[in-house]
Amino acid sequence: MLEAMKSAKSAPPDFTQAADVAAKQLVKTDKKMKADAVGVRIQPTVAGRAGDVRDIIVVLKCGQKIGVSAKVNNKAVKHSRASRTNDLFENWMGAEASDRYWSATEPVWSELDRGVDERLLFSELDNKEGLYLRFIRAFEDEFHHVARQHPDAGRRLFTSLMGTHDFYKVMLNTMRRVVEIQPMNWNGTLGWTGRRLQVPDKISSIRRKNGSNNTLEVHFDQGWVMTMRIHSARSEVERSLKFDVQLVGLPPTARTNEMSYRDGGNA
Repeated sequence: MLEAMKSAKSAPPDFTQAADVAAKQLVKTDKKMKADAVGVRIQPTVAGRAGDVRDIIVVLKCGQKIGVSAKVNNKAVKHSRASRTNDLFENWMGAEASDRYWSATEPVWSELDRGVDERLLFSELDNKEGLYLRFIRAFEDEFHHVARQHPDAGRRLFTSLMGTHDFYKVMLNTMRRVVEIQPMNWNGTLGWTGRRLQVPDKISSIRRKNGSNNTLEVHFDQGWVMTMRIHSARSEVERSLKFDVQLVGLPPTARTNEMSYRDGGNA
């Protein structure tokens, strides 16, 4: 199985060394991978757009698939774009945004339209921070509204961003030269022997992070916490704003296995 995982990689030596450490640890930790893995494949990009966050699929003899989400120097969950034509509340929680939200954000879209038409850089907009603040306030207000109106909004949001499949979250930190592995095992399909995690049922709180102009912090029950930071993503003005969603808080039952890849994987 390890050789199959190696064959799926094409990366700089530093990345390959870290991937070797992660692959060996997964085989050691997951009894299903150790006994029954027969192949590895890379997920197509379209899978992510459909809500499957797994980047790599390990295929077992029985036909079961175990997924891996691989990240480098970030803990991103999913990137989504908000725009005049893309309703994230409907995409994430199945609840259409209100007319109040669209009215409050219309000046944002109009300003972005002007920037695109005039071929401006984002830094050349008259008041970039004010644009962020206007949008984040409107988004936060609508978030509270949706959470109050739809009791299942928290579960819908979480599964939209994290997917419904179990997987291992593997994160490479090149500054510290370590690899972190977190089992996301809410269905119990991983061959990991630890406790299953609980998918949250509700949103506990939504607020701007430390008064930030561009970042929301979303707390769920069960101990899950996400941050949602809006940014331009490109130098040129576009007709949308991008959300960088990061998983920054885990339940007490979650486990993170950290290994150095400088010395072959010793913790």
